[in-house]
Amino acid sequence: MNESVHHPHLQRQGILLVIQPRTAVIMLRAASRVNVAAVGSIYVPANRTGHLIHGLAVFRSRQSRVANHHLPPRIHESGPRATVRPLLLALRWRDHRCFFLKRPYDRTSGAASTKHPSLSQFRLQRCPFYLVRLLRFPRTRDSIQPLMAKLSSFVSRLSRSFLLLLFALFLPSVWQSAAQAVNSAPAAVLAPRLPAPSGNYGIGRAGFDWTDAKRHDRLDPEHPRELMVYLWYPTTPPHAEAKGVYLPGAKQMNANPEIQSRMRDEFGANWPLIVSGDIYSHAVEHAPLADAEAQWPLVIFSHGNGSTSFAYTWLIEDLVSHGYVVAAIQHTGTAIAVQFPDGRLVPHRELPMPANTSPAERMQKQIESISAGISEGADDVRFVLDHVTELSKTGDQQFPLKGKIDSSRVAAMGHSAGAEFSARACQLDKRLKACVDLDGAMVPFAALPIYPDHPSMNQPLLFLEAYHPESQMGGSHTQHEDFLKVKQKQLQECFPGSYDVIIKTPGIAHPSFSDIPVIFNGEDGYPAPELVSHNILLIEKFVRAFLDKNLKNAHNSHAFDSSTPEAEITPYGAAVPQ
Repeated sequence: MNESVHHPHLQRQGILLVIQPRTAVIMLRAASRVNVAAVGSIYVPANRTGHLIHGLAVFRSRQSRVANHHLPPRIHESGPRATVRPLLLALRWRDHRCFFLKRPYDRTSGAASTKHPSLSQFRLQRCPFYLVRLLRFPRTRDSIQPLMAKLSSFVSRLSRSFLLLLFALFLPSVWQSAAQAVNSAPAAVLAPRLPAPSGNYGIGRAGFDWTDAKRHDRLDPEHPRELMVYLWYPTTPPHAEAKGVYLPGAKQMNANPEIQSRMRDEFGANWPLIVSGDIYSHAVEHAPLADAEAQWPLVIFSHGNGSTSFAYTWLIEDLVSHGYVVAAIQHTGTAIAVQFPDGRLVPHRELPMPANTSPAERMQKQIESISAGISEGADDVRFVLDHVTELSKTGDQQFPLKGKIDSSRVAAMGHSAGAEFSARACQLDKRLKACVDLDGAMVPFAALPIYPDHPSMNQPLLFLEAYHPESQMGGSHTQHEDFLKVKQKQLQECFPGSYDVIIKTPGIAHPSFSDIPVIFNGEDGYPAPELVSHNILLIEKFVRAFLDKNLKNAHNSHAFDSSTPEAEITPYGAAVPQ
């Protein structure tokens, strides 16, 4: 609401009374060559979001005040020769208050313009008029020295009080913000940590570039099949936690736009932490092999489609720390990317689908491609077994495992598509004494690979899977029922000593057998770290118990005795073959 007061007594005395809003910006205009007789009405838009007095009318006579009772949002001057000098000041009041200005201005003494009508001491709200008086009446400056001294003292006290007030108001919030910044800073830069290996041995690692001259690459027929194989092996326990490279060649892969994009899809926002080394393994490159055992059992590991063996570091390291050698294959073309010693980078590849292919033809070609891929992966496993066995017997002294591999104690293990590589290799090769299939079921078709030769498993199988509700499994309800029948038949035909274990803990899923939930660290829909850690312990328990039983002849584990709310266990067969 706009307000200006025209009390007759106040107007006769030349007094202006303005009811100020909480916040106002007042534009004062002091007449230069005009003898101010009276001050008229003021236009005050009372806007709570920002109050602005647009104008102050200056008149030459009292009679003009009525005609200018309501002013527009611009300043009016009375008289053609009127000139003004502006002074803009911002004043703030907590409440509506009255401000008084007495006239006439006395050019000789200026007393009326420098004193409050009822109070003679300094007042903050009169600062604009003190300044106006000093600018307009320079001859009277000496007469207000006491007032200036009071002003100086007041400003000094006000400054100190203002600073103390600011200190009192903002110190708690500043302190709290600083404390929060200190507490949150480590969390903001702390990279996910892989679980420390639980065994007594340290971790050594060495990479090898091996070529199978007897085979051509399925996706690159002009070249023989070439693989990078990393041997992880037990070493003397380190004095402190080792920090090794998580993914060899990560910097080179990051420099390739295509591969970098794939890596970001696989590892999420923490891919740069892998490149920088903030996410690390516990492996020491080319460390000396521990001499606690004359020979060590071997596990050949295969990763999933579009993944990498390094994405299973916690699983591999835990086995190694308990006295296993793990030969982790980088399946060229199946892996997300493979770096060879000469600097070549081979990304994930797939056979192109011909154009104008019908849905039925597309499905048939996909099945054929999957079958061919499983066969190639199984041949990779068998080739690595051949090569490690040969190097262990006849290799030079630079091979760290010369004479240290017990070829009678070898298992194949894989996850997802790699589980099918391992299972197919075990169907074909009796040298493999145990098979670990990690969530490798091919829903809605079969649990294990099906080929025209109708092979069965030649060794005990651990079919370790995450519980998947039917709504999250491929195919229709009828297809799902048919799949369960095929799965049951295949497992019943497995070698005695086999187990189907379904983990049913919160957060368990297909990626739970890899590092991915650890690296995502509870982000992007992955389980909380405590759930991930619990599931890792369960997976490690079942894998180690099964391998210890079949490769180390250890029978002291009770992991498979009976089902629990966390794991449904179904045994197949009653005895392990001697």
